[in-house]
Amino acid sequence: MYRDRIIICFTLLLGFFSPEIPAQVFQQPAVYTIVADTICLGLEVNGRYQGLLRLTSEEYITIKVNVSAPGSYSIATNTVNGYRFTASGIFPSTGLHEIHLSGSGMPVCGQIDQFSVMGSGPEGSCTFSVIVLSWRCGRAFTDTRDSQNYRTVLMGTQCWMAHNLNVGMQISSLRNQKNDGVTEKFCYNGNEGNCRTYGGLYQWDELMQYTTTPGGQGLCPAGWHIPTDEEWCILTQYIDPSVDCNTIGASGTNCGGKMKEPGTRHWALPNEGATNSSDFDALPSGYRDYPGSFNSLPYEAFFWTSTECGEAHAWNRGLHYYEGEMSRDDYIKSNGFAARCVHNYQ
Repeated sequence: MYRDRIIICFTLLLGFFSPEIPAQVFQQPAVYTIVADTICLGLEVNGRYQGLLRLTSEEYITIKVNVSAPGSYSIATNTVNGYRFTASGIFPSTGLHEIHLSGSGMPVCGQIDQFSVMGSGPEGSCTFSVIVLSWRCGRAFTDTRDSQNYRTVLMGTQCWMAHNLNVGMQISSLRNQKNDGVTEKFCYNGNEGNCRTYGGLYQWDELMQYTTTPGGQGLCPAGWHIPTDEEWCILTQYIDPSVDCNTIGASGTNCGGKMKEPGTRHWALPNEGATNSSDFDALPSGYRDYPGSFNSLPYEAFFWTSTECGEAHAWNRGLHYYEGEMSRDDYIKSNGFAARCVHNYQ
C-alpha cells in the first residue's frame, strides 16, 4: 500500500502567551482557518487504500501547515465507511510544517470515499477523496479478530496465507488444548516470541474446532479454511509436478526447497535446496509432541491438513532441513503442528 501525499494549506491564528509572568505561561490550542471553502486546492492523492485491511500508523496522509505562531494543534477528518485520519501535537515554531494524519479503522472495499478535513476551530474545511480497492490475493490480509496481518500468495487457482496461523491464547505445553470455548495455542518452548515468528502450534481437534469435516473453517478467519489433503496435493503439484500425492513420505524433486525460506537465519544447515521461489516462505516451526515436549526447531516444519487418516490420526505435510522434497505422513492428532489457511477462493 502506498502512502498518500496531500498538500493542504492552513492559517494558524495567534496562540496566547503572557511573557511578563513566565511561571504562569499557558500554551493555547492552535485554531485553524482552512483556505479553501470546500475543495482542497492543490490536493494530490498518490496512494490507494485497500478495503478490508485495518489501517495502522503506516497508513497516513501528509499535509503541510503554515503556522503563524507556536501552539498545539488537533486536526481530523470525518469518519467515512468506518475509517478516518487524525493528528495532534505541538508546533514549536512558525513557518511551514509537515504533519501526518494517521489512519485508523478499516475501509469497506470497492468505492471512492470523500473526507472533510477540519482544524480545531469551526472556521472552514476542505474535502478530498480516497480510492478504496477491493482485497485480492497477493495483498496482505488482516484478521479482524486480533488485527494480525498475514501475507498472501496466489498459487495457480488457490490463495494461501504466506505466514503460519497465529491466533489464540498461549497455554502450557503440559496441558492439552480443550473444547472449552477458548482458542488455545502452544508456542515453541513456551515463548510467545516464537509464535510471532513461527506461528502457533495446534492439536488437530482444536485447529478444526472439534469438527471432522474436511475443508472446515476451523481456527482460520472468516472466508478461509484449513486445507484438505487434496488441496495440499494441488499446491505441491503446482510447485513441483513430479510430486506423487499418494506416496507416504517424501516425493518429487524440489517442492520443499521451493517452499522454504533460503539461508540459515531460521533453518539449520544445510537447508537443502531452499530457494522460496514459490513465495510460500516456510519456516522451521518444529512441533509439540504428546505429552508436552517441543522438538525439531530449527530443523523441520509440519502442517496439518483437515483430512483424517483414521479416528486418531490426520494427514500432514512436512519440510526438512536435510532435503528439498516435501513429505506426506499421518500423525496422531494430539501432536501440536503449525497450520496454513487457504482462501475460499475459486
